[in-house]
Amino acid sequence: MPGLTKDWPLLIVDNGSTTNKSSYKQIEKIANQNPLIKYVRQPWNKEFIGNIITAIELVDTNFIFFLADEDLPNFDFLKNQYESLKCNPNLGAIRTSTMSVDEKSVENLGGTFDDETLDPGLDAVVNFAMKGNYLSGQIFNAELIKSSGILEALKTNKLSQKYYPHMYLNMKLAAKFKTKFSSEISAIIGPPCEDINDGSFNSVNGYFGSFSYGNRLDQFVAFRDALLECVEDINGENDVSDLYLAYLSIFHKYMQMILLSNGVQYVEHGINIKLLARTFSQFALSAANSFPLFHQVKDELSNSIMDIEEAFLSKARELYLV
Repeated sequence: MPGLTKDWPLLIVDNGSTTNKSSYKQIEKIANQNPLIKYVRQPWNKEFIGNIITAIELVDTNFIFFLADEDLPNFDFLKNQYESLKCNPNLGAIRTSTMSVDEKSVENLGGTFDDETLDPGLDAVVNFAMKGNYLSGQIFNAELIKSSGILEALKTNKLSQKYYPHMYLNMKLAAKFKTKFSSEISAIIGPPCEDINDGSFNSVNGYFGSFSYGNRLDQFVAFRDALLECVEDINGENDVSDLYLAYLSIFHKYMQMILLSNGVQYVEHGINIKLLARTFSQFALSAANSFPLFHQVKDELSNSIMDIEEAFLSKARELYLV
């Protein structure tokens, strides 16, 4: 397979797929004939988070570059990155830029970034993790994830962090290690490869699935918990105001997803979006109740939450009737 080298071998983790079996058999056959390709089939569907855990456990190299099966790698990027990674063994993760194979029909889920290196700390925890949700194009330091206890933390929290485990890794790594954004294109994003018979399938058009309001609340609490973990990882060496600013950043992201990314499907399912926004604001305020000095900052936090709510409701009015 052109492009593969001993520096960038290929690990394919098959999540117990029940469709396209002939294709996977062909992949397995190719892997058996090529020492640069390792094919591993899960005994059952361990879902998205299970595949990520397995990949990190099995990878032989210090760094791991993730790519969904519908996306394509930029081999020139990989070739140029090897020496840089080799010289930076303590770099926790890189979030690279990506582009769509067809900008007219495929949303660029990954996005583009300016070159930036972030020092470890609470500011990096939020800024590094909260920009975009997509996994393809991310490079993780698998050796540090395993040696620092982050992989064990992910396993412990695999129920709560099952939706966005890669963002959990980003947060935990940014708390302890330097992280980096790269403007270089690492992957070409292809059309989503969704199978309605696969238990991980989620519709972006209907209400139910990963994008339902109930699941969005679960995801929000999971990020809140990850944030508190990161505060402990940093040994509490942060001003309390930094914790609340970070929390507001997570709230901002989820209000955006609830009102803008998923708002139309909620409205079409007969849900009043204004009341839903107010419900989420109150939920977010209640979810901070155990934070330090909460009762001293409650009013200020509530005002900030309401400002964010109104700003996104205003944007929602421009997209659809509220």
